Amino acid sequence: MGGDRITHHADRAFGPIAGVLYSVANGDLKVGVPCVALGHTRSPHRPQAPGSRVAARLEVKDASGRWSPASQPVGIAEPDYYALIRITDYDAAQSSDFRVVLHGLSDTRNADSAEKIHEFHVPAEPTDGWDAGGGYLQSPMFVNLVQRTMCGHNPDAYDPGPLDSGVTNYFHTFSYGGVDFAVLEDRKFKSAAKEVFRQAQPPQRLGNTQRQMLEDRHTQRLSDVRIVVSQTNYANLATRADGNMTQDRDSHGWPKAARDRAVALFEKNDAILFTGDQHLASVARLETPGADGPGVMQFSQPAAGCIWWRWFHPNAQQRVDGPPEAGPPPHLGRYVDGFGNLFEILAVANPAPAEKMKDYPNPQRHRVTTDQAKNGLGTTRRLHGGEGVALIRVDQPARRITLMCWPLGADVTQGASAQFPDWPIVIDD
Repeated sequence: MGGDRITHHADRAFGPIAGVLYSVANGDLKVGVPCVALGHTRSPHRPQAPGSRVAARLEVKDASGRWSPASQPVGIAEPDYYALIRITDYDAAQSSDFRVVLHGLSDTRNADSAEKIHEFHVPAEPTDGWDAGGGYLQSPMFVNLVQRTMCGHNPDAYDPGPLDSGVTNYFHTFSYGGVDFAVLEDRKFKSAAKEVFRQAQPPQRLGNTQRQMLEDRHTQRLSDVRIVVSQTNYANLATRADGNMTQDRDSHGWPKAARDRAVALFEKNDAILFTGDQHLASVARLETPGADGPGVMQFSQPAAGCIWWRWFHPNAQQRVDGPPEAGPPPHLGRYVDGFGNLFEILAVANPAPAEKMKDYPNPQRHRVTTDQAKNGLGTTRRLHGGEGVALIRVDQPARRITLMCWPLGADVTQGASAQFPDWPIVIDD
């Protein structure tokens, strides 16, 4: 391809390696290597000959700076162009430099790409803490392809399946840095609304096997600090333009009966709930029906780039304990969401400006206008105001957990003053 209207920018090249994702748990280092579409991954002339297939190999750097093989080559094939490399008996106490090298790539489209080699660093596992955001329309083959690409590097699944549908599972538990983690697939097992309403079936949230996984983890008691990573909130933290609560089944506030069972299990595990996908950063204390405990702390991370806007600007009538007191921000306090779930808001990072929210539905799909784009909105300047990044810091010796949240582009070295106004939230034992 050529012509006076086509230019080549080597600095904008991408691929063939799109990056790496890795996890360290249970004595294994698992490295996922997603690649861009590579075309044919076997030589059409010698498909069975050695070296005729595209493959990825992991290499490690020694103290002298030399690279040596850390794994056997792992083949890459259509349609996902993905390799999963596992190193067993991995020494997590040592930090290491690795690189992934592609072999057998003869496609001239990628011949001059530096990303035939991708270097990355795996830090040593910390010993005193850790710093840390129903149903499918596509075929089981496609769902499994996406899950493998995005989650194949995760620690091994508690029950990999497959399910009767042919879809595999990735929910799992692991310990790292003295912290106990459970990673859930709560949307996969969530009852569809039509099944609950039409067939009067008992609503599901986690499914029997995931509940058993959390029960097992409670019995093992491997750590005093437990974090459950969930796909979204277990209360519907959003208000309409009039300040009333919404009823959005995209949240895990519905179905309520299954939600209550799940929250009770989180509280039984003394776990902090780390969630996302509601496009609104918040910290809430979920109150468990019929329980005497303090409830479950839920930290929902913000979006890094948000098109669908949500916000929490409740009117005074929504508060459980009456009008807000002078001093604290008016949105802080105890509420009941549109599905009847009781919660206390401790922090929220609403989009701005607040006075504009009354003009929008919730959620609002915002499109930048031509004039806004010319002024840099959406590129050099962000319009939303609530986008950002979240982090959980666990200080084991001090028995302290700090929930932190910064706006996009903030200087995180400036401490608490650079975070969103309601943060940080400190939890002391």
